[in-house]
Amino acid sequence: MRCLGIAAALFVLASVGTARADGLYFSERFGGTSFDNDLAAYEDGAFHFRVGLGYRASRISFEAWFGMDDSDGGAYVPEAPNPVTYGMDFKYAAPITKRIEVYARASISRMEVDGGILSGYGGRGLGVGTGAQIKGKVPVVTMLYPPLMIICAVSKICEQGKLGPRGTVALYVDQGYDFYRLHRAWDSFGSSDAEARRWSIGFAFGSDF
Repeated sequence: MRCLGIAAALFVLASVGTARADGLYFSERFGGTSFDNDLAAYEDGAFHFRVGLGYRASRISFEAWFGMDDSDGGAYVPEAPNPVTYGMDFKYAAPITKRIEVYARASISRMEVDGGILSGYGGRGLGVGTGAQIKGKVPVVTMLYPPLMIICAVSKICEQGKLGPRGTVALYVDQGYDFYRLHRAWDSFGSSDAEARRWSIGFAFGSDF
């Protein structure tokens, strides 16, 4: 509910502001991550969660985001690392129909490990990804009840009558690959490589995207 409240506030600011706010959106997604290379020795898979704030102009969008990969490590690695990542996505979308789009994206990011065996490691990363989304216009009031928001997005039920300010909402699926080179904070010699393959589902809403 906290995330829905933040997102609703962002949308209202975007919809009642000046034209410069057009294209502002909030996104949230969750799914799974599988790791390869050095990090896989301590954590082969994790639950992935990410939130982002972006701006879209025509088919191009830029999104700043923050994410977490959480795993208990199992019985053999009780202190598995739980990386925190943050960065920027550059996305290009192509419409398939009026409501459906596919997109490709490139990412620059950073991973930090604050707990577990690799605590103190951190480094930059590069990534690519693809996805698809279905979107539509909905009244702001429907954000208080997500099932109604989804119905309004994929149908014409909410197009009748005056239900207040409207915005864009989308449901999407995403898959991506990121490579990180991690270094120890206390020296420049130790390093570890990490490859992360992530797949997730999510939602986004804002003034237009």
